[in-house]
Amino acid sequence: MILMLCGTSDARELAVRVRQSGYELLTSVVTGNAARSLEEAGLPVRVGRLTAEEMASLASERGCRAIVDASHPFAEEAHRNAMRAALEAGIPY
Repeated sequence: MILMLCGTSDARELAVRVRQSGYELLTSVVTGNAARSLEEAGLPVRVGRLTAEEMASLASERGCRAIVDASHPFAEEAHRNAMRAALEAGIPY
């Protein structure tokens, strides 16, 4: 499974393509509005901000093998948290 942080419409398209390529994934977004767009595409979604520790825990619990950071380009805290979470979980970022 891949944990994918989504923050733009481009991220939604990437998530759809990743799934179409045969990979299982869990998308993560901050808002309910963003979640609806992903759910409409048939993608599994979790909603809400995550600290690095929470993200690492989620990745470990779900057996994620990578974190793909497709969050908004200006979401600096999300990028830092994702990099740290991947390091803590021992998986690629």
